[in-house]
Amino acid sequence: MTHFALTSCSNPTLPWAQDKLPKLVQALEAAGHILDTSAVEALARESAQTPDRWDPRERARILERAFAAPDVDAILDISGGDLANEILPHLDFEAVSAHPKLMVGYSDMSCVLGALPFPTLLWNPLVGITEGFEELDQALARDVVRPELVPVAPSKRGAAETSHLTGLPWAGGNIRCFLKLAGTPWWPDLAGHVLLLEGQGPSLTAVAALLGHHEALGSFERAAGVVVGQFTKIDEAGQRGQLLDLVREYARGPLAEAPSVGHSLTSGAVTLG
Repeated sequence: MTHFALTSCSNPTLPWAQDKLPKLVQALEAAGHILDTSAVEALARESAQTPDRWDPRERARILERAFAAPDVDAILDISGGDLANEILPHLDFEAVSAHPKLMVGYSDMSCVLGALPFPTLLWNPLVGITEGFEELDQALARDVVRPELVPVAPSKRGAAETSHLTGLPWAGGNIRCFLKLAGTPWWPDLAGHVLLLEGQGPSLTAVAALLGHHEALGSFERAAGVVVGQFTKIDEAGQRGQLLDLVREYARGPLAEAPSVGHSLTSGAVTLG
């Protein structure tokens, strides 16, 4: 039985998730796990006067306490939005690193997962309510979780072979949120890593700007390959081909798709780090 602690590092988890948390608790219990939501619920009560943004210091403290607690085996975070990077200057990374545990989150949590110096899991735990927790259990067993890949036809600078990408370390996640780490002490070295790109809201134009940011950082020069997950609004608009053409302009090496990874209600998980 795994004892999970719930954190809320980004935008306030409650009240939007009020009806979802009991379902998540029940689903995890049915799978033989325990989820402690008390810290987030207490912060929600304390922050009733500021419902749109909880104190980043308190969000950081909740996360630190979850890592330090001897009875907590792993950490789940279902928050998303814009504010996760606020906690990073207030987080004691030395204390967190002294108690490494699996942390699970998605979307805006990409910047927190990318800053942690040990493997994490990019995944929305709420998906488990309907899809189960097989991939979470794999990560708890310290297995590397990888999605199925679909090779993308190479550009002049690229290469079509992608089968080896699953055996390499991965970094990234939500394209906008991961880039919040650029220029900070927590930006990871992408050398030898597969760069995962996915997103919910950006348009093709916005993605072009974000890819340009990665180019300026040298991400594509250092990365061993690029994997493109779901880009929800672009995919819904029927612009997937244009998106891949855009990424192909930048990717230096192997390029593949991971159709199961992103913001969908059935999204798959990925080990980062």
